[in-house]
Amino acid sequence: MNFHSNSQKSNKLCKFFIKGNCIKDNCKFIHSKHKSIKNTVCFEPMNRPVDLRIVYDLNPEQLQLKLTDRDLLLVPNVFNKFNKNELYNKLVDEIKECEKKHPELLKLWHGNDHIDGTHLIADDKLGWKNHSPTFNFILDRLQYYFNVDIKATRFNWYQNTNHWKPFHFDAAAFDPQKRKNQNITIALSFGCTRSTALEFAEKNKNNTQTTIAIPISDGEIYAFTNTTNDIWRHGILQEKEFKNEGRISIIIWGWSDYVSNLDK
Repeated sequence: MNFHSNSQKSNKLCKFFIKGNCIKDNCKFIHSKHKSIKNTVCFEPMNRPVDLRIVYDLNPEQLQLKLTDRDLLLVPNVFNKFNKNELYNKLVDEIKECEKKHPELLKLWHGNDHIDGTHLIADDKLGWKNHSPTFNFILDRLQYYFNVDIKATRFNWYQNTNHWKPFHFDAAAFDPQKRKNQNITIALSFGCTRSTALEFAEKNKNNTQTTIAIPISDGEIYAFTNTTNDIWRHGILQEKEFKNEGRISIIIWGWSDYVSNLDK
């Protein structure tokens, strides 16, 4: 059979053009003179640490994993027995009751008064936690699940999808005393699904910073360890589509025995 019987030059690549030579006479097909593109640039195993390891724990009762120092942990099932937005609505009702007694309870993040759209936090100095049984139930559940010695907590409220949080490091990245006492950040989300994002601290070859976004839904948890906090800033993205739907996040900083302290 003559594979090259066309009288005119074909626009197809020749199958018989190997290592710069065609094995067929009077070939009418295209012979590429370009070097083949390498799809592998290194043939040695990588032995440096990864920048991020994403792990899951689906157990609803207690953490089964031992975390290492560059982990981002996703835990979706701890509060899966509750109806959608059930705990969010309870938290909103309780914080509004506290706000009646303390109108100044909810403040802009870090006292911000110049960046439009950043979220609200509850002022812990006003003792509101003593009047929020749902908040304390959630803390007890997380304390048991992660076997964590809680050092500090925060109540964040994003009242709609315009509310967001700038990329930042948690304090253990630059406060030596906190680093001695905290090896994990635990973040629990209730309400509207929002994208938690990680921004690599160093710029890439395009002079920008690599970012990763992970949608976190009602009742889901993400957590990370100290070196992850050193390498990646984190924040909550402002959504492109406006929804008048709120999200509450509860943050715990503490010390968990489930973390292998392989600090850099």
